[in-house]
Amino acid sequence: MLVGTELVANGNFSTWTSDNPDSWTVDGESAPDREISEVGTGEGHGGTGTGLCNLYSSGAYVGLIQTVTVVAGKKYRVSITVDTVTDPSVYFEGGKSADPDRDFLLVLSEAKTYTTTFIAVATTVRLSLRQHGATDVTFDNISVKCDIPTELSRTAQRFSSFPEN
Repeated sequence: MLVGTELVANGNFSTWTSDNPDSWTVDGESAPDREISEVGTGEGHGGTGTGLCNLYSSGAYVGLIQTVTVVAGKKYRVSITVDTVTDPSVYFEGGKSADPDRDFLLVLSEAKTYTTTFIAVATTVRLSLRQHGATDVTFDNISVKCDIPTELSRTAQRFSSFPEN
């Protein structure tokens, strides 16, 4: 399988404005009990580094949302890297809206890269990282790319190698 171009804006959390990651909607934030903040590798809530995103809550809802454009019926590969888990898990989901219209759901409970695939059922997918309880999770590299079957890719390469008239 090959993958298409990246559909998530600022999935590497490299740009921030006023303590919020660019291209993402922060929902339910109320510092200091519920925060989305920029931290560094190996850091949780209160970290002072840069380049990663931390979702922290002492017990109430906080979330991070982005809507990406997709093609209904196509297969997509989604991934996220969790760097640090200090308190219980965060839900990473995508779909037309909240439950029960999910295209995918990942429970982020340990430091590793999570990957899954889904078939888009609409022309947009709402990506959401959320938790309704106590949590402290740091993550990076959120990605959504269209899966391109290897055979289709090889066929396209053969056709593109014909000389022009």
